[in-house]
Amino acid sequence: MPHLDCELLKIPSRLRALSRPFGLLMALLLVEFLGLTDYLTGSELSFSIFYLLPVSLAALAGVGLAGLAVSVVSASVWLFADLGQRQ
Repeated sequence: MPHLDCELLKIPSRLRALSRPFGLLMALLLVEFLGLTDYLTGSELSFSIFYLLPVSLAALAGVGLAGLAVSVVSASVWLFADLGQRQ
């Protein structure tokens, strides 16, 4: 079996090496970007799966309860984007 020497396998360790405030800031900026994109594209495209990316980023950065906080913020942004499209 060949040995896997892939740079992609090192991503979680690099995310853990980020400073905690930087990881939280990046996660919140990603939520903002996803919410705006979700709102602008309308209901034709589903962006729900992409809201897991900032939650994973916050959790891997080791910010403690920030993963939970980012998940609540992501769910709220997703809800407001959907409600804004229906009006």
